[in-house]
Amino acid sequence: MTYKSQQNRIAFAGQISKAGESLARATGEQNVGTTPVVAGRFVALAAAGIKELSAVTDVLAGVVVRSPVQDSYSPDEYLSVGKIGHGDGIWVELEGAAARGDKVHVRAVAQAGKPAGKVLAAEVTDKTVPTDLYIINVAAGLAEIGRL
Repeated sequence: MTYKSQQNRIAFAGQISKAGESLARATGEQNVGTTPVVAGRFVALAAAGIKELSAVTDVLAGVVVRSPVQDSYSPDEYLSVGKIGHGDGIWVELEGAAARGDKVHVRAVAQAGKPAGKVLAAEVTDKTVPTDLYIINVAAGLAEIGRL
């Protein structure tokens, strides 16, 4: 996505929307998985970095933050993973419909064109994991999420 194409958008996936009172906003991590990870999607903790989510038992590491030059990170690349603390917010990719105040569920298992790491407002049995996060705003396939 170019700078010019972003001018008419409210936000983009992986954009930190606000930084609150927490101490850490993002950490540098290496994609140690076998597939690329995408800005605006949740990723899982791995032994020596992060990886794409693949199971409901994966531990959420945070959301991939988009850099000024790329929005996808191949295996072995380093990237920033956003942590969502008190007062923080980040724009993520949204699957389906949602409204302000909906609880955030994260797709942990990809399914028929629905990639892992996206946010949903409703649980999908054996495919999503619940979080203690909420949807703050919704715009054009994106959701701004944070803690209430």
